[in-house]
Amino acid sequence: MRLVSHINGQANAKKIGKEVPADQILEIFRPDYAIRVWAACKPAGYDIPLRIHVYEDDGQTKVACRLPTAVFEPYGSADLMAVGDELDAIFNGILDSVR
Repeated sequence: MRLVSHINGQANAKKIGKEVPADQILEIFRPDYAIRVWAACKPAGYDIPLRIHVYEDDGQTKVACRLPTAVFEPYGSADLMAVGDELDAIFNGILDSVR
């Protein structure tokens, strides 16, 4: 996966004079998977890149995301869900490596 965008919640809050605990959104994806998503279900392109949320809760750093199959399920496409299954394994690997 590649980092497509980084949204820094802390820095954005600071711009309006607010302090917040750690809060970062990482948007990640790969072009080869994007092409496969578009081929399987063009409207699902709306939901890529996928996000990983890194945040602080009660003094602990936490990492969360909606798995690709959960994101793609509403589209009702078997081909898209097959791509989602592959991506779930990748995203679970990412999450497991940082938990």
